[in-house]
Amino acid sequence: MADKELGALSPIETLLAAALFHTVQGGNSRKVTAQQIADFVNGNYPEFIRTLLTAQDADDIYAAIGAAPDAAKLGGQSPSFFASAEAVDDALADKVPTSRTIAGHALTADVTLVKADVGLGNADNTSDVDKPISTLQQAALDQKVAGPNGGVTNNFPVAFDTATGKLIKAITGAIAALHGLTPSANTFPYFTGPAAAALADLTPLARSLLDDTTGAAMYATLGATQFLGNDGFVRLPNGLMIQWGQRSAGSGVADVLFPTAFPNAAYRVIVGTDIDNNTGTDAYVNWSSLLSLTGFRLNGRFIISGGTVGPGGVVANFIAIGR
Repeated sequence: MADKELGALSPIETLLAAALFHTVQGGNSRKVTAQQIADFVNGNYPEFIRTLLTAQDADDIYAAIGAAPDAAKLGGQSPSFFASAEAVDDALADKVPTSRTIAGHALTADVTLVKADVGLGNADNTSDVDKPISTLQQAALDQKVAGPNGGVTNNFPVAFDTATGKLIKAITGAIAALHGLTPSANTFPYFTGPAAAALADLTPLARSLLDDTTGAAMYATLGATQFLGNDGFVRLPNGLMIQWGQRSAGSGVADVLFPTAFPNAAYRVIVGTDIDNNTGTDAYVNWSSLLSLTGFRLNGRFIISGGTVGPGGVVANFIAIGR
């Protein structure tokens, strides 16, 4: 450093020379220590220079000078974008050389293989519907399908034999007649001949009767009710009611209640005397009056030989009709 002019020295050399000169001139020592250089720098140079001298890496220098290298001069990339020579070598070591080939095809571009390249030269790549079958395969299929002329008629149901799995001939006759019908709501099929069928209406009421196992159950389904006994009634599905019973006119007049009231109308009541005439009385007479939904009035008289007439407790049977 002593052989160079001070102006020809680099900034760092100039800094060191100034420190040495300052130390020697001070007469402290002929030997310059690192601490003496640091003390000189800290005492004679601004903080900016001191920061540069203590930088440990490029990031410290960027922080001191306030700017990173000009990215425009590096292709628009920061220095960290560029790999080292060692990194480039490592990356290329995993690549396949273009001198190699696959089934004779060079690796200089995308490789397109045909079936022969992978040992499938005899494979059939036609569509399934166009694939041929062998004679043995056809014979095996013929054993399974045995419809008319070796096939099955379009749109006709078929059946399989449960033992052999063989397909039975397409249906004809009565089953074919049923198959020819077009189902619709609330209808049922019936046969009009040995090989003919038709549809008939099937109402909800009719369906409800089909699961009844007894006449009584069907009678109830139809809406009929009854009470059977000496006094009783029956209500038919159409609403007509018949009631019956037996009453006494008492002292000549009695109000009789029906076993159950008619819901809508009382049409007629018929009365008839029910007595064993073994006395001296010659005759008994009964009649009804005041017919209503709930009952009627029973009237009774007796006639004694000689023409005497009077009220009597005449027993009478009645039948009433209404709805």
